[in-house]
Amino acid sequence: MFERKEVFADAAAMGILLIPAAEVRLCGGDVIVLNVSPEEVAGLKDFNDLRKLRAQRGNSIFTIAAHPFYVFGAQLDHDCLQK
Repeated sequence: MFERKEVFADAAAMGILLIPAAEVRLCGGDVIVLNVSPEEVAGLKDFNDLRKLRAQRGNSIFTIAAHPFYVFGAQLDHDCLQK
């Protein structure tokens, strides 16, 4: 995660909104999580952790499947999502 506060402050001064985000590998697939803190990202070990974070934060975070159809090993495993 990119955490340099001075960059966020400079962006805000220029009218640019920077959104903290991370790409996280869960169950062999990559997920992008927007509007999270480094501490929240560090706690994400599996999709149950992501579900708990979304339950706590509601619509204040946004998740995206980074490579949903990538066939070389980074796609999301449907069975893993169901756990």
